[in-house]
This record gives sequence, C-alpha cells and structure tokens, in this order.
Amino acid sequence: SYKIIISEDKEFGSIIFNSIVETNNILVNEEGLLQPGITYYWKVEGLDSNGENPAGPSETTILVMPSLNEIPIISPREDEQVSNLTPQLKWGSLENTSIYTLKVATDPGLESIIIDETVSGTEYQIPEDKILINKMTYYWQIEVVTETETIKSELGKFSTPSVAEIGILSLDDGAVISITNPIFSWEGIQGAAAYNIQFSTNPDFSESWTKLSGSSNFEYPSEPPLEINTSYYWRVCALSNEGEQIGAWTTARTFTISEVFIIQLELPPSGEPVTTKKPTLSWGAIEGASKYEIRISANEDYSQIMWQSSNVAQNSVQYPSSGAETLLVETVYYWSVRAIAEDVALGDFCESFTFTVSKNNKPVLTGPMNGPSESILPFFTWNKIPKANSYGLVLGNNEDLSQVIFENQSISDNKFQYVADAPPLEYNTAYYWKVIAYDENGVPLGDYSLIATFTTPTGIIQIEFIYEAGGE
Repeated sequence: SYKIIISEDKEFGSIIFNSIVETNNILVNEEGLLQPGITYYWKVEGLDSNGENPAGPSETTILVMPSLNEIPIISPREDEQVSNLTPQLKWGSLENTSIYTLKVATDPGLESIIIDETVSGTEYQIPEDKILINKMTYYWQIEVVTETETIKSELGKFSTPSVAEIGILSLDDGAVISITNPIFSWEGIQGAAAYNIQFSTNPDFSESWTKLSGSSNFEYPSEPPLEINTSYYWRVCALSNEGEQIGAWTTARTFTISEVFIIQLELPPSGEPVTTKKPTLSWGAIEGASKYEIRISANEDYSQIMWQSSNVAQNSVQYPSSGAETLLVETVYYWSVRAIAEDVALGDFCESFTFTVSKNNKPVLTGPMNGPSESILPFFTWNKIPKANSYGLVLGNNEDLSQVIFENQSISDNKFQYVADAPPLEYNTAYYWKVIAYDENGVPLGDYSLIATFTTPTGIIQIEFIYEAGGE
C-alpha cells in the first residue's frame, strides 16, 4: 500500500492530507480540500505488509492548484541558478486558460526581451536556437489577456552557470586536411561531464549532426562520411551529468577535406607484374611532408600486413630484405602510402595499387650443379633471359654467399668460365654461386637465381698402367 502526504509547507509542518491507499493513484480534491492558486507539497511512502516504510519517502514535489486570478511562478525563481543554458520554465495554471504569453529578458523592466512566445500549457523549454549566455541574470514573466483584464505573474529571476569558455586546440580554423577521420581537441573545463561536437556544411548549422565525446578530444568516425573537396563547420559545447548543455557553443570553425595531401602512386603501375621480390616502389612527393608511411598487404583490407614502415624519408623505397615477410611469386599484393609531418598524418592512405611478383626474369642455373666440377677453372651456365643485356655472377665459399671470393657484374652471355687471374680456387673444396640478369642500364630485371653448389677436383692424378699380352 501507499501513504500519500500533502502539506502547505515543504517541511511538512502543516499536513492537510494523510491517507493510505492500495493503488498507485488517488483523487484528492473531491471535497475542495485544495484551494485555488495555493502551492502545496506532497510525497509518497511505500508500505510493506506490516505497514512499515523500509525505503523511505519519495522526493518532495510541488503541486500548484489552478488560480482564479493569479499565475504563480514555479521554477526557476528567487535568484535560482539553473544547471544549463536551455532551462525549463514552469508556472501554475490559470483556471479556464491554456494559452500563455512568456517573456524572458536581461533586465527587470523586461525591456531587453530575448524571448517573447505564445505557449500552450504551463511549461517551456528554451530551445537551442535561443540558448542563454553563461554567468548572466535573466528575468521572466507570464501574461494572460482575458476579455476583461490582463493578468501577469510575479517576476521570476534566475542566473546561468559560470562555465569557462572552451579553448579549441585543433583543428585550426580554416584547416585544409586530407584525412576523413580527423581528430579534434579542446581544453577540458571544470564541471563538464561530456561534450557535444556539432558539424554542418552550413555556417548557420541549419542542417547539422552532433557527436558525443566523453573527453576533450574526438576522432571523427566513419559515419556520416566526410566528402572530398567539401568545407565543413564545427563547434563544441559542454554538457552536465544529465546531458544538459551548460556552456555556450564555441565560435564555429571551418575545415576543408582536400586531395592536396593524398599520395599519387606511380611505380610499379597498378596491376603490372614485377620480376623481383624486392621491388622499388615510388610515388609523387608531397610538399610539407617530412616522411611517408607505406604498407603492403596480401589482401585488400590490409589485415595481413607483409611490411609497414612510417619512417620512409624519400618518395620511393625498396622492399627490404629483412624485417619483412618474404613476397611470393604469382601472388597479388596491395600497397598504399600516406604523408607524415611532425609524426601526424597529413592525409589518409591513398587508394591502393597492386603488383604481382613474376618469376620470368629469374635465372635458372644449369651447371655446375650440386656435384663435382671437372676443372679447377669451372664453366658456369644458366638459362638465357630474353630482356637481359648482361649478367652478374657471385661466387663464395659459404651457403648464404656472405663470404664472396669472386664477383663479375658484366657478363655478356649466359655462360662464363672462371679465369686464371681470378682468386684461385682450392682443390676438393665446396663453392657456392648465383646469377642475376641486368637491363641496358644495369638495373636488375629480377631476383638472383637460387644458389647452387659444386666441388672442385681433388688434384690427385690417377695413373693407369696398360699391359698388352705377347710383348717383349
């Protein structure tokens, strides 16, 4: 059951109604208990089966009875400080009246009027397009004109919270960016639980969308998307714990999404094969960029990164031989680049180019291969590469050819005999070799061949004696 208590004062020292009911509503004024135009205070207590109240009473609520000739001000009143800049104004009703005139001004004489509205009902929420100013005193009054007289309420008075102005840190006003998810930041203010950041393509924000941020910075999400070659307006305001606006909107700033910092990829042309697992990738330079970030992936969404670096100093780079995944032949790879200045991205990653590693220009060794050599001056052969102008041969005495003992980068044919004036080879020793093809400019057409091995002769002369029967 419930106990309903009504009093003439908010301390409940003059109780005029105290009743227990089984339902969650009750008609009180059948006997004319509540008088017209009088303000009452009421609360409810929930009772258990023993008639006790284990949870305590409800909050106290004001009840203003309709008046015959007065319009009582309910809230805000008596120099009350409201909690936001779009407060709700409430007043008591005038009997047989539903339409009221509301006036809000910055002076007690109501000469500097900022709101003059006809309102249906007994409350009015100040809209955002008429938002109030921080640390300001306002006066308001309700008026009704009847056939015989004009009835005015008493003068209400309230003030707005003194919230400090929000200082914008970034983006700069008029910024030109090529990032479709830019980061905005501002100085946090005391008393703010959250912030609204509003965007529009119109300076009056007539068509806009708002995002909520729980901190003093905000990274723009993907929806709605920001368009290239479009100017946007943005501003920020502070919110209370209840999500109500407690500070004025900051002065609007603009930014433009432009292609000026979007990288244009150049080489290798998208979709064309490369003949090396360490291709050189190049793109158009961006003025103002201190470095570039490149990423290469085995899939279009870049979920499988083969190599990524944010410290590329020039507008070209060769795929590294260490610190990256090995590229595979006949596999499509995606790559894109973005410009960096002071460790901040100037633009989004550009649209991807693709390339495929081809094995056509990688020489195939034919001899000597994985066996003994017939001579201490071996004869090296490999398949001919159609576009090759020359070949390079590397010879060493360990499996990874890190210890090179002979190198020739200008072999004109697909064969070469080791020369006598080269560093001499040891007898009965294993050696390793590989070959690469070059174009007319000395640029590799592809990767080095696989490494082959051979063993030099022992150096021991085999003497054979042949005897013929019947000789003297």
